[in-house]
Amino acid sequence: TSERVPPNGVMAKLRIELKKGRGGPDMLACVRADGSRTWERVQPAIAVHDLVHFVVEREFRMTHGFYGLVASGWSITASPPTRITVSLLAASARLPAA
Repeated sequence: TSERVPPNGVMAKLRIELKKGRGGPDMLACVRADGSRTWERVQPAIAVHDLVHFVVEREFRMTHGFYGLVASGWSITASPPTRITVSLLAASARLPAA
């Protein structure tokens, strides 16, 4: 059996919108608890990639993954600082093997 994992505190207050582009790129937008938003036009494969981020971060209750960073004020279009990238790599190394 599997239990439904509640969203972590940060992601619980983040609305994620994936919109199909009309003859152009798709769009990923995130609306934070305070109403501020960040968005970027993305290619179709990236939208699926971003959906995978959501599922993994939610199921493993990751608070400092991509969406946790966005919820805390980080812009989707910004490159993550090196310390964040290293932190994410370290966290992924601790995940159980498939």
